[in-house]
Amino acid sequence: MERLLLYRTLASGHGAFARHRDAVLSLLSKTYEVEEYVAPSLEDGQAKIVEEASRVFAILVVGGDGTFLRVVEALLSLEEKPVLGYLNDGTLGDVGRSFGIPASIKKGVRVFLKRNERQIDLGLLNGKPFVYMAAIGAYADVSYKAKRRAKKIFHRLSYYFLSLKEAFQKHEISYRIHRNCGEIEGEAPFIMILNGSHVGGFRINKLGRNDDGKLEVFLTKNGPFNGLLPYFFAPKKVPCLSLEEADIAIEGDASWTLDGEKGEQGSVHLSILPKAIRVYGGTK
Repeated sequence: MERLLLYRTLASGHGAFARHRDAVLSLLSKTYEVEEYVAPSLEDGQAKIVEEASRVFAILVVGGDGTFLRVVEALLSLEEKPVLGYLNDGTLGDVGRSFGIPASIKKGVRVFLKRNERQIDLGLLNGKPFVYMAAIGAYADVSYKAKRRAKKIFHRLSYYFLSLKEAFQKHEISYRIHRNCGEIEGEAPFIMILNGSHVGGFRINKLGRNDDGKLEVFLTKNGPFNGLLPYFFAPKKVPCLSLEEADIAIEGDASWTLDGEKGEQGSVHLSILPKAIRVYGGTK
């Protein structure tokens, strides 16, 4: 039987998997030799991921966006990588949506068992990977500012409460973007880079793909609620650049968010790593 690592961490998850754990293990064990590993923290689990990478055909990640990102980080330097699966035990599950994986644990298992393999691009900021999103400015820090206890109780509402506060605090990011075809500069409440379609539980980048070798950079216009409204009511009016590589100069030392985790500060080099990971996901 093929060997499968079921990986999760105590540092993430809102408890959905715990209710389905026995059923999930029973179902997977019919087809695979399953080893379950529960890491005490996101950082501690990375050594285990590297250790097991050559011994398993797949790693089924249970958790949120940050957990999946840490697994990707651990595997990035390896030449041979196992296939990845994902079960959403996080708050929003945007990373799963970008692969066509439902938020439901039971439905996620069914997707994994179908073994529909997809090759997925990764974005890189100063060489640090992100799977579906990088952002700076207003709303960018909401995901890691939200308290774990609040996320367990209120789930996605904990993010929306913080976002409401951010909506009434003025933000301004001065930027200059240099790419092959020239430079563009300006000011924005926030900048968002997407490798896929979903952010914050919403489908923002409707035509976005994560397997086309391109990233979409959204340059938000100033306006009410820090320029958020056009994303929902007039998305075509939000300036968007489709590119493979660029240098983004930022005034100040504001922090970027990578898949909901605090990342690089200030100016960055943006690039893409085409077809960097293999994922069992839904239809494209």
